[in-house]
Amino acid sequence: MITELCQKHPEMSINRACDVLELSCSTYYYFRRSPPYSYRSRGRPITSEIYNIYKEKEVPDEIVVKEIETILSQKFVLYGYKKVTAVLRKKGYIINHKKIYRLMKKKGLLLKEFSREKYYKRKEKETGEGLDAPNRKWSIEIKHVKAKNREKGYVIGVKDCFTKEIIASETSRRHTATEVEEVLYLALGNRNLKEFPIEELYVTSDNGKEIIKAMKSLKEIGIIHCRITPRSPWENGEIESFFSSLEREVFQRF
Repeated sequence: MITELCQKHPEMSINRACDVLELSCSTYYYFRRSPPYSYRSRGRPITSEIYNIYKEKEVPDEIVVKEIETILSQKFVLYGYKKVTAVLRKKGYIINHKKIYRLMKKKGLLLKEFSREKYYKRKEKETGEGLDAPNRKWSIEIKHVKAKNREKGYVIGVKDCFTKEIIASETSRRHTATEVEEVLYLALGNRNLKEFPIEELYVTSDNGKEIIKAMKSLKEIGIIHCRITPRSPWENGEIESFFSSLEREVFQRF
């Protein structure tokens, strides 16, 4: 409009025309360089190839997608786009995690997102909270699983709440107090705790009768059993989080 106005009235300058229309001169010159509504996308342009330093050439996106599918097809591999990016970088690809996210999303290879709607505040109680050394607080849990042939099984695990390490685990067809004791003795052996009584070792668990029975027999060696509030699994969140990942990444897939 300003250009047409100046053409019809040669005596009128562009600055005067902008003042009449109450338009900034910089805005006029910006749209004169680039036509209106032709907005440029930010960031780098999307490419269809990725450079590989080992092959010393650009690799098409289709080949990279096949590499991603090969990585995810391996047994017991449940990677998100960030871990896939790390694996591809080890293979020589100069790549950004954002592009891997875009490629995986296009092919439907992204992990399912899990909502975290409820957040529970852990109840403060004398269960070894705040300890700052290994072998001061452990967490134990029994997980029920099913095989492909529908047979039942159980996984018993013990986790060090300080190091976040699973220090002992056993798979069994039963989950009696005997199996629980065996796993706890295995954990003690793995941490070289052979001198009894043990000083201030808290073991947190739910209110399962098998664990309670096992803990009564282990009380003599110095283990302090801490039971959570009934129907409050978040109070035993250390081991619950491990079994949640195990259920999602292993049991449901394999």
